[in-house]
Amino acid sequence: MAVAPGGRGSPSPPWPPARPAVPKDTDVLYCGSLKPWKGVGTLVAAMQTLFPLKLTIVGPGTREDIDRVRQAALAVGVIERVKILPPVK
Repeated sequence: MAVAPGGRGSPSPPWPPARPAVPKDTDVLYCGSLKPWKGVGTLVAAMQTLFPLKLTIVGPGTREDIDRVRQAALAVGVIERVKILPPVK
């Protein structure tokens, strides 16, 4: 934010910097529970806009939790970019 002295109009903001290219090996990692209230379904849905990034999910979950997340990924067409791993012991 810039403040112009004397009440004149504020100067034009600089152009936003260009987004750097995303490296091909960049991924999104989620570590945590797969329960519905954790928002994993929202993250899976967001992967539609993050192509070509891949999502790796690490965390505890019941068979139902895992199936629900896989179904969400299948429904939005990102199943091939989502990997679900058990928690590290």
